[in-house]
Amino acid sequence: EAPAATQPELPATDAPPEAMSTVAQHRALLTLAYRAGMTDAGLTELTESRCGKSSLDDLTKHEAAQLLMELQRGDH
Repeated sequence: EAPAATQPELPATDAPPEAMSTVAQHRALLTLAYRAGMTDAGLTELTESRCGKSSLDDLTKHEAAQLLMELQRGDH
């Protein structure tokens, strides 16, 4: 009887996929941007320049947190 074929092991992934940003983070980003006098276009430009993403919906929780800290410090 022929031996059963073995499946090669798949390489381990580096890390699990990052969790996406939350609605609460989106609201906070919009609020802080508004308070800073930014337009929607200005927030989109900031998001693209810092994270390479064109929409808040595309941000990870970590990216959204970084943007929130930046807006809170006024580093934009």
